[in-house]
Amino acid sequence: MSRSRNTKFDVTLVYDFGDGNEDCRVTGEIAPYSPAVFYLRNGDPGYPAEGGDLEDTTIYRTINGKEVEVEDPDGKILDALQDAIYEAVEETRGDPGD
Repeated sequence: MSRSRNTKFDVTLVYDFGDGNEDCRVTGEIAPYSPAVFYLRNGDPGYPAEGGDLEDTTIYRTINGKEVEVEDPDGKILDALQDAIYEAVEETRGDPGD
């Protein structure tokens, strides 16, 4: 079974770094996602969901007109931005039914 490649993203979001809300740029990749299957057609137990994880993620903010990388050693900033990242990536993909 061939697996699809990671989806690269480069999105601009709003985050409060402690001195007010400001735009930040987040780049990285999202691993391919396979939804959970509870039961196979023959009745055997299925398998859990896999993938969809953020990988190689970098957060940037602009300070004095220069874009600098934000250090996020405990992952709190990325955790706060995670849902917005997924939403922004889905918006750029569009709905195939449109």
